[in-house]
Parts: sequence; structure tokens; C-alpha cells
Amino acid sequence: MNTFELIVLERLENIESLLQNLQPKPKKVRQSKMVDERSLTDQVYQSNFINIYSPLMITEFLSYWNEGDRWKKEKVFDISKRLERWKRQQEKWDYEKIQKMNLKYVDERPIHREYKEVEENGGFSKIDFNKYK
Repeated sequence: MNTFELIVLERLENIESLLQNLQPKPKKVRQSKMVDERSLTDQVYQSNFINIYSPLMITEFLSYWNEGDRWKKEKVFDISKRLERWKRQQEKWDYEKIQKMNLKYVDERPIHREYKEVEENGGFSKIDFNKYK
């Protein structure tokens, strides 16, 4: 064998040994489900959340997440982060509801005009058409 063939064989052996020693990339450790098996209601009321958030918001949050134990089906369920997001979304929904009500109120306001004004000149009492002739 010539030197070129020896170098190629040596490199192939090195590559094969590297491939055999190659380990799969470790998976990222995900935050697991809540280890605590107590009910969600117990966890919320035993923590400090009832002093931070309104009782109405907490009851809405619990009714949503306790329905069919929805919170147990999530990969990650951090109560504090979920409650923060719920509060932000609640504020957004309330703001949108107020804006819609304001627009509805504006659309329902009647336009006040005198009937005679409309009858005489079609409602164009402010425009002096003689100026444009």
C-alpha cells in the first residue's frame, strides 16, 4: 500500500471511532407539570394570590381552568404567570368592551336638524352658492 491509502484508511478509522463514541444531543429539560396534586382551587387560595387579584377575577380563572381539569392537561402550568396573563387579558377585554359601547352610543345619537331647514335648502344652509357663480 502506498502512503496515500494508509492516510485514507487511518482517517476512516478515526471517523468510525468518532461516530461510535458520538452521543445523542441531550434534550432540554422542560419544566414539568405541577408536582402538587392538590386541586387548583386549594393552591390558589392557600397562596397569596387572593390578596393580589380581585375575587371576581380569581373565580373566573378557576372556573375556566377547573373545567374538566384543563390545567392538568397543560405541559407547564405556573399559577402566578397564568394569573398575570389572565389579568392583562381581562384589562384588554374590558377596554375593548368599553370602546364598543362608546361607538354604539355615538352611532345611536340622533342628528338634530330643523325640518324647515332641510325642506328649504336641503340642509345646506351654511353654504352660499352665489359666491361660486
